[in-house]
Amino acid sequence: MSMIAAAICKWSPNKWCSEFIDSAHVIASTLVSSNHRLLNGRRFGTLFIDEAAQALEASCWIAIQKAGRVILAGDHRQLPPTVKCPEALKGGLDRTLMETIAARHPSAVSLLRTQYRMNNIIMRFSSECFYDGKVESAPEVK
Repeated sequence: MSMIAAAICKWSPNKWCSEFIDSAHVIASTLVSSNHRLLNGRRFGTLFIDEAAQALEASCWIAIQKAGRVILAGDHRQLPPTVKCPEALKGGLDRTLMETIAARHPSAVSLLRTQYRMNNIIMRFSSECFYDGKVESAPEVK
């Protein structure tokens, strides 16, 4: 067996994963899998939760406890989280952390005023109905 192969055999997968995570600048995971044993005991400077308006608050707290700073991205006026259990809905578990923050601290919310995805005619509906006409289309989609 070569020296390299012998060294690899002595190296456990958990050690390899741990060293890989230690050297990473960015770690991507789901909110729930942020509680994986390989991430236990780790702290992160910044947590970025994409589509936070669809993330149940309870699942956000799994990851938030590991971070010094949290950035929520999403739109609390668009698609809500999917909650299939009527009892959970009655208990308010359909409310997201992003909704709560937007209601309690409106100054913490930033509206992106230029959109780059939809045709201008289609976008105009949501801009008028949900954003008081404040959203505009980029020239590329007009």
